[in-house]
Amino acid sequence: MKINELFYKDIEREIQGVVVVDEKEEEKAEQELEEFVVTEEMEKHLDTFFEAYNKAYKQPTDRIGVWISGFFGSGKSHFLKILSYLLDSNKTVSGRKPVDYFDEKIQNPLVLQKMKDAISYQTGVVLFNIDSKAGANTKQRKLAVVKVFNKVFDEHRGYSPSIPWIAHLEETLEDKGQYEVFKKSFEEKAGLIWEEGRDEVFYNEDEMIEALMEATDMSEESARHWITTGEENYDVSVDSFARRVKKYVDQKDSNYRLVFMADEMGQYISDNKDLMVELQTVAEDIGRYTKGQVWVMVTSQQDIDNLENDLSSSNDFSKIQGRFPTRLSLSSANADEVIKKRLLAKNDTAKQTLQITYDERMQAALRNKISFSTDTATLKVYNTMKDFVDFYPFVPYQITLLQKVLEEIRRHGLAGSSVSTGERNLLGTIQLAVLQYKDNPVGSLIPFQSFFANLDSSLDYSIRSTIIKAQQNASLNKFDVEVLKLLFLIRYIQEIPANIENVATLMINQLDEDKLEASKQVEESLRRLVKEYLVQRNGSEFIFLTNEEQDINREIQNMEVPTANLLNQIGEVIYSDILDLKKYTHYSVLNKKSVSYNFDVARWIDDRVIGNANAEIGVRMITPYSDSYQNSESILQLSSRENQVIVELDSTGTFYEDMLNIMKIDQYLRVNSSRKRTDLEQDILNRKARERNELTATIQVQLRNALEHAHIYIYGSEVEVSGTNAPSIISAGLHQLVTNIYRHLNYIQKFYERSDFDSVIHQDDIELLEIDGNDENHLATETIQQYIQRQSERKITFTLFNLIQEFQIKPYGWRVEDILVSIIRLVKAEKIILKTNHQTIELHDPMLERQLMNRNSQEKMLIQKRKVIDERILREVKQLHKDLFGVRLTEDKEDRIAEEFRARLERKQKELHALLEKYREHFYPGQEEINQYLKDITQVVHVQDTLEFIQTLHRAAIDLYDDADEMIEIQTFFKYSQVVYDEAYKIRNRFKDDQSMIQLEETLSVGNEIQNIIKMVRPYKRLSDLPKLVKHYKQSLTEEMNREIGPLMDNVTNKEKILLDSIQTDKEVNQHFAHSIRSRFEVLKQKVDNSGTLKDLSAAKSEVEFITDQLSSQINRYQHELAEERRIALKAKQNIQKEKSYPEKEEVEPIIHEPQAVLVHVSQLIPSSSYTIRNEAELAKLMEEVKQRLQKELTENKYIQFI
Repeated sequence: MKINELFYKDIEREIQGVVVVDEKEEEKAEQELEEFVVTEEMEKHLDTFFEAYNKAYKQPTDRIGVWISGFFGSGKSHFLKILSYLLDSNKTVSGRKPVDYFDEKIQNPLVLQKMKDAISYQTGVVLFNIDSKAGANTKQRKLAVVKVFNKVFDEHRGYSPSIPWIAHLEETLEDKGQYEVFKKSFEEKAGLIWEEGRDEVFYNEDEMIEALMEATDMSEESARHWITTGEENYDVSVDSFARRVKKYVDQKDSNYRLVFMADEMGQYISDNKDLMVELQTVAEDIGRYTKGQVWVMVTSQQDIDNLENDLSSSNDFSKIQGRFPTRLSLSSANADEVIKKRLLAKNDTAKQTLQITYDERMQAALRNKISFSTDTATLKVYNTMKDFVDFYPFVPYQITLLQKVLEEIRRHGLAGSSVSTGERNLLGTIQLAVLQYKDNPVGSLIPFQSFFANLDSSLDYSIRSTIIKAQQNASLNKFDVEVLKLLFLIRYIQEIPANIENVATLMINQLDEDKLEASKQVEESLRRLVKEYLVQRNGSEFIFLTNEEQDINREIQNMEVPTANLLNQIGEVIYSDILDLKKYTHYSVLNKKSVSYNFDVARWIDDRVIGNANAEIGVRMITPYSDSYQNSESILQLSSRENQVIVELDSTGTFYEDMLNIMKIDQYLRVNSSRKRTDLEQDILNRKARERNELTATIQVQLRNALEHAHIYIYGSEVEVSGTNAPSIISAGLHQLVTNIYRHLNYIQKFYERSDFDSVIHQDDIELLEIDGNDENHLATETIQQYIQRQSERKITFTLFNLIQEFQIKPYGWRVEDILVSIIRLVKAEKIILKTNHQTIELHDPMLERQLMNRNSQEKMLIQKRKVIDERILREVKQLHKDLFGVRLTEDKEDRIAEEFRARLERKQKELHALLEKYREHFYPGQEEINQYLKDITQVVHVQDTLEFIQTLHRAAIDLYDDADEMIEIQTFFKYSQVVYDEAYKIRNRFKDDQSMIQLEETLSVGNEIQNIIKMVRPYKRLSDLPKLVKHYKQSLTEEMNREIGPLMDNVTNKEKILLDSIQTDKEVNQHFAHSIRSRFEVLKQKVDNSGTLKDLSAAKSEVEFITDQLSSQINRYQHELAEERRIALKAKQNIQKEKSYPEKEEVEPIIHEPQAVLVHVSQLIPSSSYTIRNEAELAKLMEEVKQRLQKELTENKYIQFI
């Protein structure tokens, strides 16, 4: 049975796959309606549309937009044409209404009824392809969309479709009932009917003017002006167009509908935001003015939601969406269904034949034959018997794939107008492919390259010439050309990489074909095509090249790339892109991420280093192009002498050639960057740049695979490493390498930081009884201790810096902080000591942390094994501690013994210094002994080295015992006798003041006794006598003072009285001095009462005389000055009286004052402090001087008062 005998309908019948909407052939309408396939999806779309359309009859609406979308060849134009048949109320096909053809096609009777309801009213249909109606180069013109709508509207009404202002004239004439007269007149005068002559307006201008004059009664001038300015005065806008449409439908029945049906609208507006907005405005204004009487339907390859990316704002997008609420999207599944039912439907005999052919053996065989590489998208194959029967002689995926091919050819502009307008469509292409194989027997499959035949004549020359060149090339055979055709078809299909396996599958032409043999044949063809520069290999894929691409490819292949640069680039991909390897983090302790080491990694590829070559560890890639590749002896030797992971890459793949291609492309693009290119050449270069990026991704995949299947060598042996991918494999190799190099790295089980030093130093001693008691790194600590022991035995002097260097390198590799913590533990465990400038460094030294981390300090800090102190000395020092402080030392470690003893001594120092403060303002016994104790303690506590400290303590033990004994008496004194001593000391000071004035022998004796005790260096045995002596002295002193106080107080009172009496006679003097006299003598009386010593009383006596003398002098001086003022005032008054003209007036009598006292100190009468009288003459002389002094004071109205 032949293939052409399989089908229900004649496969060779003429089929209009995509119906051009301008087509006028009515005879085709019947075939279109009969063969229109209503799938389940299509029935839903019909239901959706007619539901919205019919609703507008009942409820006026402005939602009149319908958006039909679908991929290229999905049948959207055909669907639009069928809808135009259904909606046109005047349309009949072979005597039947178009809707009658759907009686058997529609499953849901409700949907069919909606369709019939819609055509029960008068409807006009304006069906057009907007791109063809718009004409060339009109997209950029203002109002391009509405002008096309205006044009087809004019054409629908019978007006001029090409000259809008002529159509406007026609409409105006018809509105006035003058159109028919005008046409008849024009025909009579021009000799041709108006419709034939109107487009040649300027050739028939005179006839038009005459006809216009006759039809309208215009003057010739007016008619000519109308014609000559018609185009200039004509204008159209979206609003004016919508009003014209409204005016037109208003003249019709109220249920009349007009439908604008614009095919390929999406393609027309997709790259122009202004056109998108204009379409939205057209639909908006028509909906606003006509309220559902006029509809706008458009088709588009884009779903309306996909237009959002082409708009500048989401507001524009939402408006367009709002104008086209009814959206019908045709899917690829719908196209598959149409093709199966319309083209590939089988007759009963064919079904039986195919069912027999597709047995279980064939099913299993086809599953293996029709298979694709793993990087191919899922493609539909024969899953069931029904699939086989429905799609044979095609495979299901071919339909979907062909849709993508047609779309990509159109999108990339690789075809002429026939493909871009849909003449070479999905249905027609499939039909032509079947016709090529119509005489083949059942068992044949139609290979995918067969679809090329229907496209050949419409493809651009750059594509066709490549095929023609291949056909004429003697080095190529017919099969090579078929491969080339296939590569063109799938060139832009991302879902199916053009590798050998996929090409072989796509070219299968027999159900029982040998897939392995086919793959070999394909591989050989591809090799020949690459050699002839017709195809380019890109990794595992092969790319069809146009003529221009072939020329550029040759230029690219002639570029020279140094091998060194090529290896470097491959190395960068491996180390940077795949492994991201500059450092390696090593975890030396299982399940302990906190203990990790970062290593710089030297990166090599063959004999070339990439970056730093001086790192401690490295990785070296051995490529198939190295002299050492697959030379195990050479590689083993290399791994033995280098601290590197040697990776011998797997040899499969073409990464070397691919990288060479990438670098040649790079070089070509760089060298020719300034060269002027045609648009086509620039497009090729852009594709080359994309190809380079794709190759880069392919190389990564290949190199990952090469790494994952590589041989690994470490330390002279090939090793097995575990890992799920390239980074984990190399990481596992580095782990083994580091473990071999630093075999003691796992001794460090815990990381320490500088901030941890203090906590380790102050860790409880009980945790350090053994080095490993609480030391997670005890193995490292023990290793360091053993190293120090060996160095000490060899008498080698070394510093902390030397030790750190030793343990930082292999086979240890430890961190500085961890080494230092182990050192601290050894110091604390009294295994070693640290010295700087011959001084032992103590753990509690506040500068220790800084010194340990400072390089200069490390270089000066010596490490020594610690000497052991004699047990006898330790026992005696412990006993000394107990005797001195009354507390037994429980520590056994020397440092803790020294630390605690030093702390006790330092506290004792503070106590003694505090005690000395008592001596700062007082005299107490024992100060010299305290200072000696402090001196002895200081000599000990200043010793920092533990060994020397304990030895110094031991030597100073006798002195410290003596000092402690002395302190017993001193402390007893301050505890029990200080108060008595302080009282006695005060008495002693009073005695010193009064001693010369004491009259009683008993008082003198007691005072001297107290004074002697106070002067004693060690008065402790006499302190008990002090209370009695102090009491006795106080009693004796009181008696003497009482004898002195009475007379002294009488004298004070007498002096006060005399002074007060002396000022009583003069009121003014009295007011001036009375208060001062009383207050000063009151203070003096209090001093006498409060006197505690005889010295105080003596001072009071002197003060009495001083105050008396001072006040008396002030009174005398004041009285004298006051008397002089009064005399002068009186004299002035008398002089004034004399000058008056009234002599009969009485003279002013002087004021008579009481006599005033002149105060005279008896002691002042004797002119000299020492006066000797040896005879009567000297006595007489003295008496005369006293007399003269008294006479001088005894003036008028004064008398003398001795004081």
